[in-house]
Amino acid sequence: MKTTQVRTRNGLIAALDIGTTKTTCLIARSEGGNANFLGYGLHGSRGVKAGTIVDMEAAEQSVLQAVHAAEQMAGETISQVLINVSGGHPSSRTVIQEVPIAGSEVDEQDMRQALDQAR
Repeated sequence: MKTTQVRTRNGLIAALDIGTTKTTCLIARSEGGNANFLGYGLHGSRGVKAGTIVDMEAAEQSVLQAVHAAEQMAGETISQVLINVSGGHPSSRTVIQEVPIAGSEVDEQDMRQALDQAR
């Protein structure tokens, strides 16, 4: 599993979840490898339908309200935030491809060829 280092300002970590029904902002302070919860903001989502932003101005207002409430509770002002936005309606389909390998071991080129054909 890949881990990502998050650079913080004064140890503050802010996370924003923009959902179809609600927008939530959480603020914590990183101290000694632990995150201490400072505040949260919650606001009903506007401008988001089925995980897709359909009205940018309405979505912006929901984000601003949630962030403002979290900042007030935490007594801090954030300048960076980690954002989560749902991806709408994910879907998949099965594609069958055949690539001749002539009895040899499957290598990267074989995989690339199969993927190219499937696209």
